[in-house]
Amino acid sequence: MKFNNTAFLSAVPLVLSVFSTSVVAQPESIHFSYGPDLSSKIEVKDTRLALRWHLSDEGLLEHSEWNDRFLLDTSVSYWDNKLDARPSHSSKGDDDIHGIFVTPVWQFKSPRGRYYFDAGLGVGWISDTQIRYKGDQPLEKSTHLQFETMLGAGVLLGSEKSFDLGAKLLHYSNAYIKRPNMDLNVVQFSLAYHF
Repeated sequence: MKFNNTAFLSAVPLVLSVFSTSVVAQPESIHFSYGPDLSSKIEVKDTRLALRWHLSDEGLLEHSEWNDRFLLDTSVSYWDNKLDARPSHSSKGDDDIHGIFVTPVWQFKSPRGRYYFDAGLGVGWISDTQIRYKGDQPLEKSTHLQFETMLGAGVLLGSEKSFDLGAKLLHYSNAYIKRPNMDLNVVQFSLAYHF
């Protein structure tokens, strides 16, 4: 299945603004992140653009110097596979995969609000289920529906804490809805601007 880039890009504003009219969510920051997969059998570079929404300052921690809160990432991803077509690589599988994800995030902030840790679990859709792989068979995702698991950390910069630098580990799989369920694990570095 070939993916229409124009249709994908036209959906970006819709996904990023899906909560703009909501009473409970306010846009908080925009994040750009980039990084490689962790497998030696594939050469994917993941570019991710996320709009982060503020849901609640009331977390679950009580009597702690750290505070926690709930956020929501609406993101678009582009998995750029650098493997070329050659006899030692699978003939099947796409080189460019696009994805849209919605990921609730539980964030823990340090007492002065300078450092944070994120944990998230979301759901999304990818444009193709096969990615070119080193070997005779492609990396098989089996379903367009994918789950995104995120662990991250970062530091807020500037006197107003308007910018942040972070790192995150992302895991993509279909949670064994269908087999085979070959996962994709990515480490990313991010830069964000807080409104």
